[in-house]
Amino acid sequence: MKRILAVLFLLVEFLGVPTISAQVSTSSINGLVTDVSGAVVANAKVQAKNEDTGVVFEGATTSAGTYSFASLTPGRYSITVTLAGFQTYTSVHNVLTVGTPLVVDVSL
Repeated sequence: MKRILAVLFLLVEFLGVPTISAQVSTSSINGLVTDVSGAVVANAKVQAKNEDTGVVFEGATTSAGTYSFASLTPGRYSITVTLAGFQTYTSVHNVLTVGTPLVVDVSL
């Protein structure tokens, strides 16, 4: 009888209680784009390129000068910001790790 109870206990323990695991496998790159005077730069084109895969993500700065790329896979990224009237900015070898947002602020 004790053996049957032990087996039933193990079955309930391993099969009867579902485990919930929410593992994060991505992260994000965020930043603020300003000019040399410190004013925010809206509508600048921003690209995040995964240097390992070559995949390019495109976006633009908001009216507050911010940009964000969510749900990116870990790896090395190049960030390029362009806007007419400003010199193009590129930052390379930015390492993105799982669950840790990367901040790349830019001054044009």
